Amino acid sequence: MLANIAPGLVRLNEDGELLPSLATEWSHDEGFRTFRFTLREGVRLHSGRLLTPDLVIWNFQRFFSGRFDTHFGRDYRGLTDIRADGDHGIVFEFGRPFPDFLHYLAWRTCIVDGVADQPCGAGPFRLAEWKRGEYIRLEAFDDYYVPGQPAVDEIRVIWASSAEAKLAAIRSGNVDVIENVPMLAAASLAEEGLIEYRTVASTRRAALVLNAQASPLADLRVRRAIAHAIDRVELTRMLFGDKAAPLTRSVLSSTPNPAITPYAYDVETARTLLKEAGVGEGLVLRGVATKVAPVPKVSVYVAEALAELGISLDVRFYEDPPWWPFVYLDTEWDVAFQGMGVRPALNVALQRDHRSDGPFNASGFDDAGLDALIDQAAQLPAGSARAEVQSRAEITLHDNVPLIPLYSAKACYGWKPGVTGVTTNALGYLDLSAATAADESS
Repeated sequence: MLANIAPGLVRLNEDGELLPSLATEWSHDEGFRTFRFTLREGVRLHSGRLLTPDLVIWNFQRFFSGRFDTHFGRDYRGLTDIRADGDHGIVFEFGRPFPDFLHYLAWRTCIVDGVADQPCGAGPFRLAEWKRGEYIRLEAFDDYYVPGQPAVDEIRVIWASSAEAKLAAIRSGNVDVIENVPMLAAASLAEEGLIEYRTVASTRRAALVLNAQASPLADLRVRRAIAHAIDRVELTRMLFGDKAAPLTRSVLSSTPNPAITPYAYDVETARTLLKEAGVGEGLVLRGVATKVAPVPKVSVYVAEALAELGISLDVRFYEDPPWWPFVYLDTEWDVAFQGMGVRPALNVALQRDHRSDGPFNASGFDDAGLDALIDQAAQLPAGSARAEVQSRAEITLHDNVPLIPLYSAKACYGWKPGVTGVTTNALGYLDLSAATAADESS
């Protein structure tokens, strides 16, 4: 919803190409240290305030102020200077190369106004009402800078965490747009005339995170045993049919890394590793998971796989939201089921999810060599040199198993027949600025 309320300087389309948003033009030097932007003129935020370089500067200064609960201060920690360049220009200076800066901007860096009521941005819709746990209501912003948009007066967003709840909402006929249609049901729903749908590439992926800081999973042999105990091909087929792929590399993509030999499904090898580690039958592992589909089904599958090794898995489920980071910080756990959120680039996933001090490094895996590889990749432009360093980082993760990648699934979006103008981008966000309802009453 933030993408429709408070856009950033740039955005991504469905093919991952950078497009203008609040900035119309941008450039950078050869070393990826200096970035220049030209802001769109005449843009008003929902507060009535004009978009200016000073407002953008304030947004970035607050990331480093310590007054806000945000990871952006870490994401942009190499920023040494940000300054206005005339009435509509802005310049960012970094103390080190930052080739992924534009992708970070296009991801989640919203530009907001410094008012008490948040979020307040310059998007096609403004936040009108939020009844926690029930719905979000957005109203059209009359001063949106794109002529003729938005195309509808109001959007009401409701939450359905389970596949059953989503299917019930679709069959009710009371929803126009559905995010994450249950993949195996999409075709039959379309045949019944209830929805039109499309699947798009996504960097979302699921993983089983292992607590590498505490016994018994501090022992690499135990972590590898669990990796051998899970049939990821069968798990993926059960959940998605042929609409997803087992995730065989440790970070982002379902494309195989030729330098990595995936852990084969091999129960006997798993038993041998556990025996070498001195772990016998009767072990109980504590699991944590969100209730959002399909994670509960994944947890059942993994529990059955571990039961073959004589290991019991006791899973506690939490509402989502909130779920991260409260569970990891406040709950004792051994394994965590993660439906990992989108990342705009592989370097972003490495920095956030796998560096020793990464804010989403739930496993606690700490390796100075891996950190050095991640930092090196972050300063290299796209090309063979970067790919080689990233591959070495993935090999380190694969060999040490702080997490077990499970599957990488496309995103499936649906809408009621008659709805038009719904678009997505490479991050899986829905752009509703040009969407039209199926009928006047919707």
